[in-house]
Amino acid sequence: MTEKSNTNIVVALQARTNSSRLPGKVLLPIAGLPLVVLAAKRAESPSWSVLTLTSIEQTDNYLCEVLKQYNQNYFRGSLNNVLERYVDSLSGLDDSTIVVRLTADNVFPDSSFINDLVKQFKQKNVGYMCADNKHSLLPYGFSAEVTRLVHLREAFLKANSQYDLEHVTPYIKRLHGIEYYSPPVSYDYSKLNCTVDTLADYLHVAEAFSGITNPITIDGYKLINKIKPNGVGVSKLSLGCAQLGLNYGVANSQGKPSLAKAHDILSAAANFSCSYFDTARAYGDSEQVIGEWLKNNKFNKVKIITKLDTLSSLTPDSSAAKVESAVKNSIEMSLSSLGVNKIDVLMLHRARHLYEFEGLIFSNLLDLKKQSLISELGVSVQSPSELLKVVDNPLISHIQLPFNILDYRWSKAIEAIRAQKLTRKLIIHVRSIFLQGLLLSNDGELWNKAGIKNYNSVINWLAETSQKYGQGTIHKLCLNFVSSQDWVDSLVCGVDDSEQLITTAASLSTKPLTSVSLNQVEAARIDLIRVEALDPSTWKC
Repeated sequence: MTEKSNTNIVVALQARTNSSRLPGKVLLPIAGLPLVVLAAKRAESPSWSVLTLTSIEQTDNYLCEVLKQYNQNYFRGSLNNVLERYVDSLSGLDDSTIVVRLTADNVFPDSSFINDLVKQFKQKNVGYMCADNKHSLLPYGFSAEVTRLVHLREAFLKANSQYDLEHVTPYIKRLHGIEYYSPPVSYDYSKLNCTVDTLADYLHVAEAFSGITNPITIDGYKLINKIKPNGVGVSKLSLGCAQLGLNYGVANSQGKPSLAKAHDILSAAANFSCSYFDTARAYGDSEQVIGEWLKNNKFNKVKIITKLDTLSSLTPDSSAAKVESAVKNSIEMSLSSLGVNKIDVLMLHRARHLYEFEGLIFSNLLDLKKQSLISELGVSVQSPSELLKVVDNPLISHIQLPFNILDYRWSKAIEAIRAQKLTRKLIIHVRSIFLQGLLLSNDGELWNKAGIKNYNSVINWLAETSQKYGQGTIHKLCLNFVSSQDWVDSLVCGVDDSEQLITTAASLSTKPLTSVSLNQVEAARIDLIRVEALDPSTWKC
């Protein structure tokens, strides 16, 4: 590496090959160039030097050989102490040097973008600035951070947590605050994704660069227009994890999977960018299975939903101390089983727990949220009447409910959901999309257990409807009927193996049903089955 002592701007490109979700991704080709090389070349400018920062681990030896072949400057340092890697790589430069931080899995940032970012950083005379997805309204992956070398050096001397050392800038952000970059475009691109984190992401970005004759020099904002939105349905997919901890589902013939098979399912779900893993204290050892997987997948972006214990040990005359102990014990057990310090979303497994014991259960959860043990709170409901009791609670940001193509009970409740979504954050998760697998079964015995005697008529209607609306299969029809609802944010789907997950993702990647088609399906399904059959708790199992 060659350093210039008079350089006042350095673009540092962070790269490694041991990514847990897509190993070696920085070496995958995009537009004929390795990802890391394309990222470096797009960042180049006569006004600054570009330096790729990688590790001293053997796994990064070949990465360095590739960088040499393309005449790219690089520095090797600590794998886990990334902040030290930054400070050591820039040891010959002045404190006032401006450092722009990029990562090699993001190839959309270009020299014009970097120049504008640095210009705003100088004009505002701040200690730290970033371009991000949420505040700058850029695609996820069209991002960068900028600070001065003096602040990196100070952080290295004073930061004392592994988190700060690994993530480079948290100490600086706490000390100097965060200033956000304002892009020269007014459009909201925040729902687009252009990072490469999974195989699906790589194919998505590779397609965006296809047919471009100038992949190095094309303006980043023009390149944004080449990004295709991810499949509407796929972006809503969440993995239901009840099957990972117990024998679940009336149509489940395979039983609980082995630990290795369960981890394959979790890895496949992460690679398909599932939004959430949905589990619960009541799902056998599902939390422990996920926790074991998380040990080797610490940097995955899937959020974990778990549910409070059913609290069956409590009685109407239980003391406040006993209630508090039961709630706290459930949270501590979840944290321990999952191996995490904070639960992303904690749901009440029973809607009545929101107001039982004069609201003591929920108030204890609010206290634990204040202690940063929980990020967000939610509730799992069983019926429209339960939903209407909780939907207007502003402290609840997630609601999970059972809904499927045959379920005609929810019309009034859906209007209440839509009204709340206009005023606050409210994420709706839908489970039981296949009615515990019943809608995909031709087994008359299973339908009889659900009390549905006219099951042949129901099966025929599902098959005819799938063909009429171009869905091909009942599986695809059921998924896309729910995914196409404008009030649904997350489809909680359990699978028996990774192949089923691939089929589910493929079914959801197609064009959603139109509002006209949805209305026609809803009108045609009336009185197909009696209302009691929509509640699996009433089935004869």
